[in-house]
Amino acid sequence: MSRLAATTAQRQAQVIADFDYTLDTLEVDSAWTIRNKEFETKPDEEVFLLQSIAQFLTELRKETSVHEVFAEYELYFGES
Repeated sequence: MSRLAATTAQRQAQVIADFDYTLDTLEVDSAWTIRNKEFETKPDEEVFLLQSIAQFLTELRKETSVHEVFAEYELYFGES
């Protein structure tokens, strides 16, 4: 295995950034029964999703380790 391949394989298993978002709710569904229900997104869940997605993208833009990974990807797989 070449040095580049070994380095790439090692990097694939690494966590480069960690983001955590939570939604506090009093409603609990069983993991076994939720599959059989029609799922509708509740208004508070919609707000959470909209806010957390925007927050995630903002945090992602600030994370230098993510920029490095995207730059490496672009180097090997970007358009010529």
